[in-house]
Amino acid sequence: MDVWLNVLKVIPLIWCSVIALVLITYKPAEFMTDKLVKEGDSFNAHIIVNILYIVFLMSIFMTVIGTWIRSRHVSIEPIRTFFYKWPRNFVISFAIEALVAPPIARTILLKLHQIKDAKRNSELAA
Repeated sequence: MDVWLNVLKVIPLIWCSVIALVLITYKPAEFMTDKLVKEGDSFNAHIIVNILYIVFLMSIFMTVIGTWIRSRHVSIEPIRTFFYKWPRNFVISFAIEALVAPPIARTILLKLHQIKDAKRNSELAA
C-alpha cells in the first residue's frame, strides 16, 4: 500500500518535469529537424524526424531526472548507470510516441472538430 502512495506522490512531479522538458526540448528538436529534413520532404518525414529528436532528448533527460524524482534525492547513480538504462527508456518512449500518442491525439481532435461542427451547424440552422 505504501508503494502506491509513493507513486501517487511522485506522478505530479514527473508530469511537471515532462511538460517542462517538452517546452525546453521543442526548439532544439525543431532546429535539428530542419538540419536533417529538407523543405521539399514529406510531412511524415518531418514528423518522424521531429519525434525522433524529441524522444532522444527527452529520454536522455528523463533517464536522469526521473530517477532523481523517484528516489527523492540527487545523486550520481543515474549518471553512472545511464548507458545501461537509457536504450530501454528510448525504445519505450519512441514506441509510445509513435504508436500510442498519435491515435489518441487524432481521436481527441476528431471529437473536438465534431463538436465544433455540430455547434456551427446548429447556429446556421437557427
